[in-house]
Formats: sequence, C-alpha cells, structure tokens
Amino acid sequence: MPVRGSREGAYLDEQTLLAAGAPPPGSFVGNGRGSHLLGGQRAAAVSTVSTVVFIGAVIALFVFAPGAAAVRQHVLQSAADEASVPRRSEQGALLGWQGLILNIEMFLIAEVLILFCALVIAVLRQLRNPVLFPFRMLAVVYTDVFRGVPLIIVIYGIGFGAPALYIRGISTQSDFVYGIAALVLSYSAYVAEVYRAGINSVHQSQVAAARSLGLSQWKSLRFVVLPQAVRTVIPPLLNDFIACRRTPRSCRRSGP
Repeated sequence: MPVRGSREGAYLDEQTLLAAGAPPPGSFVGNGRGSHLLGGQRAAAVSTVSTVVFIGAVIALFVFAPGAAAVRQHVLQSAADEASVPRRSEQGALLGWQGLILNIEMFLIAEVLILFCALVIAVLRQLRNPVLFPFRMLAVVYTDVFRGVPLIIVIYGIGFGAPALYIRGISTQSDFVYGIAALVLSYSAYVAEVYRAGINSVHQSQVAAARSLGLSQWKSLRFVVLPQAVRTVIPPLLNDFIACRRTPRSCRRSGP
C-alpha cells in the first residue's frame, strides 16, 4: 500500500519505508507513543541502577552519620518500652469505641448540614439582583474569613465563647452541638467555593437556552445549572468529606 511521504509529498512504497528503518504500520516503536517513563531496555537498566544507588546512598547516610548510633539506640529503646506496656483495659477500649461512634455521628450530621449551607452560600454569590446585594456581600465576607481561620480556632471560639455569652438556647448546648457547629461554620466556606466553581463551569449557552425557553433566572439555576454543577463537583466534595471526618470530634466548653 502506498504511503504518503512527509517532506516531498510523494507516495512511497511501504517496503521502501521499512527498508529505510521506519517502524511498521500500527507499531508504537519510535513514534512517540511508547513508554515515556523508561524508554526501552537500556533506559530501564539505567533507571534500575540509579534507583539502587540512590537508595543505597540514603541508607548509608543514616547508617554512617555521626549521630546514627544514638538514633538507633533511641529507636530500639522506644520499641522496647512500647513492648513492655500492658494492653489496654476493657474500660479504655470501651471508651475508645464510644469515641469512634461519637466521631462518626458528628461528621455524618455535620456533612449533611455543610452540603446544604454551602449550596445556599454559593447560590447567594451567583445572584445578581440588586435587592440581594447585602446577602451576596455577606456570603463573600463569610467565605473569605472562614477559609482563612484554622478549624482549631473556630472550635475554641465556639466551645469557649458560646457558653460565655449566656444566651438562652445557645449557651446551654452540649459539646456535641458545639463541635458540629464549628465543623459547619468552617467547612461550609470551603464547600461553597467548590459549589461555586461547579456552577461557573456550566457554559453560558446552557443558561441562554434555558432563558430562551421561558425559564426565569431562578428556574434556570435550579433546573439547568445546579444539576450539572452538582454532578461535576462530586469528586472534590469527597475530599472535604474525608477532611471533615478527620477533625476533632468535640470541643470543650467553659462556663457554668
């Protein structure tokens, strides 16, 4: 089968190209589609030797370092001390299991509230109605502030500040409620930005098509934009879900 040349524009025979050293049709050898990590047997051998040399150099650094003997003695002593510690008592194991259950309950409840509150905040930031400008500015300030404040500061502020206010219905809540409130306040700001990124990723032609069909701005957002945005942001939301699960399970409160 004749093959078109790349330079002169003439049709060359396939056998001629093979005799010239060109790869056979359908082959991935030498056409840029091969392994970019190793690049061949010689490169694989070189990479293996270099990896072994690198690992050996790292091991030698820790073995022959001036303080290596002290480090080894410290590690062995720590391992011996841990082996001499008796097993946990049944009461300690029970408390650990109860703490695990409490942690699971907290992050499950907080996650539902975070998804709802963050969606409301993201929608408020997308609205362009002049009447809703104060709410939009409040959503912007809330998102920027709580994204910059560490979670531990929020936990301390809620756990120690809310009981000290002596407000009926707020200062008398349990540590469980304060922990959930801290998680919701902190992570709603992050999840709201994830929602907003998903909303902005929907092409404007979708909104234009919805408006051309007679849908209002709110209905276009509800029935056209949000379903596509939520489907897009599901993978990054799983990261926030895992991060929320790894947070402290409660905060301590002060006051009477």
